Amino acid sequence: PYAARLVTLQSRRTSLSCCVPSSLLLHMLALDYLRKLWSIAGYAHGYITAAVTADNVANASAQRDYVVVALSHVYTIIFIHAGNSPYLPLTLYQCRRWNPSTELILLGDRSTLYCRRYVTHYDYTQFSKWANEFTKIYAHHSVNGLPYELFCLQRWFILYEFLIAQKCDRAVYLDSDVLVYSNLVSHPLAGRPSRGMTVVGISAHTNFLHGRHLLQDFLLFIERYYRSSLATNIPLPSLLKSEPLFSENGGSISDMTFFRLYRFHHL
Repeated sequence: PYAARLVTLQSRRTSLSCCVPSSLLLHMLALDYLRKLWSIAGYAHGYITAAVTADNVANASAQRDYVVVALSHVYTIIFIHAGNSPYLPLTLYQCRRWNPSTELILLGDRSTLYCRRYVTHYDYTQFSKWANEFTKIYAHHSVNGLPYELFCLQRWFILYEFLIAQKCDRAVYLDSDVLVYSNLVSHPLAGRPSRGMTVVGISAHTNFLHGRHLLQDFLLFIERYYRSSLATNIPLPSLLKSEPLFSENGGSISDMTFFRLYRFHHL
């Protein structure tokens, strides 16, 4: 893997013993090189989705590619990640570097406890009651594996429960493969009338949340489709084909499918 190879190279240059890629010092040494590398090619375990700045979002909004929600302040940046991926420490370090005074939270598991050096760490299973209930009605229609695609949907239920538990109304959710190159709090977004959530194209990998009500409504929106499919015994792809803008995306139904539909109906 590129990360391990680069970290080993840098450790030799500084006469350090070879450390795991999660070492803060080694990430700092390798960061500039990795940034150039990942701007060209994706990482082997899931490519870096975007180098996000508020200016990028604003410019895209002007081109009608983004649904942008006006926010006055953002207090918390949240990541959700299952398992331990080699790129995760770099993502967290990069976000901390550009947002030094903002609370960073990782909803992870035991394998990522070491990330507490960068962020406040919570066990996401403590906020999974609704996500586990959703599993009972979930039907898999994706070219991706079931655990992966299911968790992509479950994370939004987990996020909602976490926001409720923490009494948090304003946050930025970021996918764990998004590199941040801007202070997000100092660039509140302005755009269409505030509905409380940002959808980027058909994705919410950079989601500015203002209030929990719209996220809750989105989750109920998802559940209605799965429950309707069960009640009518109509496969979900067939049920969704009557929807405007619906695309199976090569046979896959994912959280992005529902973000696209929700954007059309509600944003």
